[in-house]
Amino acid sequence: MRHPRTIIAGIGLAVMAAGGVTAVSAGGSHASSAPSAGTAAATVRTAPAAVGRSTGAILVKAQAAAASTPGSLDPTFGNGGKVLTDLGVGAGVPSDAVLQPNGDIVVSGGFGVARYLPTGKLDTTFGTGGLASTGFVGGESGTGVALQPDGKIIWVGSQGNPSFPAGGTFSFAVARFNANGSLDTSFGTGGQASVEFFAPPMQGAQEFAGAVLVQPDGKILVAGSARQGQIRFAPIQGALARFNANGTLDTSFGTGGKILSSSGGITALGLDAAGNIFTLPTRAEFSPTGQADTGVTPAAITASSPRRQQHIPALRPVRPGEHHRRGQA
Repeated sequence: MRHPRTIIAGIGLAVMAAGGVTAVSAGGSHASSAPSAGTAAATVRTAPAAVGRSTGAILVKAQAAAASTPGSLDPTFGNGGKVLTDLGVGAGVPSDAVLQPNGDIVVSGGFGVARYLPTGKLDTTFGTGGLASTGFVGGESGTGVALQPDGKIIWVGSQGNPSFPAGGTFSFAVARFNANGSLDTSFGTGGQASVEFFAPPMQGAQEFAGAVLVQPDGKILVAGSARQGQIRFAPIQGALARFNANGTLDTSFGTGGKILSSSGGITALGLDAAGNIFTLPTRAEFSPTGQADTGVTPAAITASSPRRQQHIPALRPVRPGEHHRRGQA
């Protein structure tokens, strides 16, 4: 009999890439905490327990042999149930994770993605020593990750807008990796794609992607939040874009492939059998072509992205001469 395990991926605090990990147990309490200086990725697996996603940690379901008390750390994973990985300075905070069919664990962050074996060791056959970089520059830490049926990995997040001085102006960024961790050059430009929601973009525009859903037809929904630049109290809007499988915007969707809504940031996506699109935390519905519906139709969700905490790193105007550093508000 196989039993579910809980995977928690997030930030740990460490000195010289070793030290304490702060993890949330199945009951919501801290499993362990030993803070010190520095930043590293933390991956923790607990014994069989309820599977879900908390607001402070990313949880994904795994399958493994029976272990000890539900909610206790799994001693067969990493070092006593914990793995701490030094990502280096400026790599951002791990913010999402997904389980591959073979039990490997893909964790995403501002740097890109890391892949771990079911034992908790980095998969050194993936990327460079287990880590794969998107190549985007200047983005924030909130990211999302999804698997395609063919094993390719979709990463979504943000990048610093290259049209403006570094810091403070961000746009959606999307990357696709091959199963071996190399960028998929058949996607977008060299494996990368991006989108702007405001035309023309203004300095200080803040657009952050954090939810991704691969549709059954291979098209890719990417959602998050957007706020116009140079407007002191500009509202945070829900932002949704759809890409074709080759990384180009699907111009049959919304307006030129994009939707801006007044619902606030989008943190999760769902599809029903008819292809209608549903969003959270604000319950909104869009047709398969991106037209907003006046209400939400009761329907079974056939595919969904993980729901995660809304990540809006910059909630105030950028003052003249001020710059946002990656991973900071």
